[in-house]
Amino acid sequence: MRTGDFITAVDRESALLQLPDTVEDKIPLDTDQSMIVKFDSRNTPGYSSAREKLSQFTKDAPGVVASRFGM
Repeated sequence: MRTGDFITAVDRESALLQLPDTVEDKIPLDTDQSMIVKFDSRNTPGYSSAREKLSQFTKDAPGVVASRFGM
């Protein structure tokens, strides 16, 4: 369990890659860096967003790798 004070280690702009919206999905989460990957339940919006994005990466990966490396 987290016991420290809430702090923001980086500002919003530093938390993003600054890539075009067609490349980078910006998913806002109302949390700090300590809690960003700790979800209360599978129904938490952040969990759902992360699960959906990882699922899409898994589906897209074979084609992306093949196109980048000429496989």
